[in-house]
Amino acid sequence: MYRIIRMNQILKNLSIKLSPLYLIALLIVLGGSVFEIAGAKIEIGSVTVWAILAIFIYLPMWKRNPHLRSDLTKIYTKLFSFSPKKARIYILFFIGLSLIAHLFKHWSFNTHGYDISYVYQALFHPLRGPFFPSDFAPSGTALGEHLLFSLILITPITAFLHSDEFIVLIQHLTVMLGLYYLVFKSFMRNTPQFWAYSAFLFLSFKTLRASLVWNFREDIFIFTGLALFIYCIANRYLLRGLIFAILLLITKESVCLILPFVAIPIVFDRDLEIKHSKLLAITLVALSGIYFIVGYKFLLPHFAAGKMTSPFLVRFGDWGNSPSEVVINLITSPPVWWDAFKRLMAPFNIKYYLALLLPTLIIIGKNKRALLWLFPGIMGILMNAITGYKSQTSMSYHYDLIVLPFIFTSISIALIDYRDIFQKRLVWAMIFAVTLSGRWPGFYINKFMISSEDLSAQRIVNSLDTKLIAGNRMSAQVNHLKKYTPLRKLSLEEIKASELPILITLEEQDSLKIFNQLEHENYKTTLLHKKKQIILLEPKN
Repeated sequence: MYRIIRMNQILKNLSIKLSPLYLIALLIVLGGSVFEIAGAKIEIGSVTVWAILAIFIYLPMWKRNPHLRSDLTKIYTKLFSFSPKKARIYILFFIGLSLIAHLFKHWSFNTHGYDISYVYQALFHPLRGPFFPSDFAPSGTALGEHLLFSLILITPITAFLHSDEFIVLIQHLTVMLGLYYLVFKSFMRNTPQFWAYSAFLFLSFKTLRASLVWNFREDIFIFTGLALFIYCIANRYLLRGLIFAILLLITKESVCLILPFVAIPIVFDRDLEIKHSKLLAITLVALSGIYFIVGYKFLLPHFAAGKMTSPFLVRFGDWGNSPSEVVINLITSPPVWWDAFKRLMAPFNIKYYLALLLPTLIIIGKNKRALLWLFPGIMGILMNAITGYKSQTSMSYHYDLIVLPFIFTSISIALIDYRDIFQKRLVWAMIFAVTLSGRWPGFYINKFMISSEDLSAQRIVNSLDTKLIAGNRMSAQVNHLKKYTPLRKLSLEEIKASELPILITLEEQDSLKIFNQLEHENYKTTLLHKKKQIILLEPKN
């Protein structure tokens, strides 16, 4: 009898460890990896496939098997039951993993000049040459790309340290602060029974985690600025809320397109009980309108130096030659309406809407108050979709950070009306959120695992203190320099005439082409990284 009981226990434990649920848990915590089997690369990293498999396995058995029902309920209870400590652990653990993944990505030379050089150099040398200089930007300043004035707040420290790692740390701490206020201090401040559930649900949004493994952008400040603004509104700290609104406006020019829509929940959410709600709403609309005119008509053209490089004109150049002309045509021109509609209904955008809104809409249902607070987020989603850029709706970058605070707030408001976490809608929302969550931070730790060769090359690159020419990928590593020239801006003759050192990786085609042309010229070649083919070319004279 003992042997039979023991064998049953072993089989039960084995079935758990071989089940999709166990694998999903491992992928969420450890991340998975890419494995090479018989010359073929196989990825076991995304939760999505295994979550779908788990749904097909367990759903038919749910009603017929009470033991399975009991086991799954215990797991769900253990993960999301009342525990403020659990919520903090989830946030600290996954933000911590993202921090490690991001640092590994940078130290292993997998970042790119297009990713970080626009912002990092401006933060390290804010007063060199043009204000907020960026040698990588066509206009020579980061302000020619975005009006990121609020980053001035951290420049006293970044300009002193010149540390890429410090900026990555600021990025993660800032998002952690935003999550803290959204989960613990805003609309859910009096419902701690939902803190663990909401913290994990918010972290399940692929686009939030991707923005952390992706590189620092001013949108990080938008996320936390909106979280603090919502916290002030929820607690009726109106003056502080107005200050955060002003800071948000000067963080990025796109904020003035979203902030007016926040006036709608402020006016119509009667549970807020704000005495001067209409005055606050009018003030937000007025400030946004003023900044729209000043920012798009004067500031962006001034800093872009007439190069038409601002992302707004790059995305909407077909609709007009200036921001104001684009807006007028969008309001008055039927051909522009039709083009906008086609962009919004593109298949990749439909997928984007579902991924962001499906778990949210399951939770909020017909909750009118939650729908009011979701409305500004929907405007942000449409703003991303109307660009027609797949990258902007891929949920792999920073573009949704302006949307997420409103999605999370609408979920928070809806949760207040639920009795407990066992309501069917909440269970299904969590299932879909996890199913859509894709890769978790541990995957990127494994993908970008650093080697001693990486660290050795990093030390050499960080020690460079002279003006040089850098390839696109290597530009991401030299923002501590006061001045460097991106390789893409120069012809072969200009490179030779400059007599400057050249830092490149031969994994890039344009860099390889230049290397082949200079190989027999008067340059000393130093191989810094054999595997990644990172080379420093120095004139012999």
